[in-house]
Amino acid sequence: MLADKEKFSHIEKELTKEGVINKFEKETGVIKGRMMITLGDVPKSLGNEIKREEGDVAFIGTFDFCDSAVGILFDPKKMDFTSPLWVSLQTDYAMKPQQEWCDFFVHTIIKNVKGNGTFSIPMYTFIADNGSFTVAPEKSE
Repeated sequence: MLADKEKFSHIEKELTKEGVINKFEKETGVIKGRMMITLGDVPKSLGNEIKREEGDVAFIGTFDFCDSAVGILFDPKKMDFTSPLWVSLQTDYAMKPQQEWCDFFVHTIIKNVKGNGTFSIPMYTFIADNGSFTVAPEKSE
């Protein structure tokens, strides 16, 4: 489930009003999934395995089609991942996301962190059969 469904819905409504969603769907097909990337923490249960160093940012990805969150540490100044990917189940009966969605999450981070190490958060990604796009209209980190 998305980290903040209401915020995502608000952004989607604004993009629909501006014609962005309609244009995207004409070019790539109907939106079939959504991913939201926020900042978070390493789960306490992984505290011994994954150490957060100074400069590391914990990116967390959530999806509207999966009750799991994926996370990874990234050093934006070095443009380098500093931990393995982890998965946190959001419900008792959740399944881990398929590897392709984990890879997509990582790729989205890389595409949206600028060379100088800055990025905007949260990132809202819309996914269709033939493409995706990400917007991050809020503050930069």
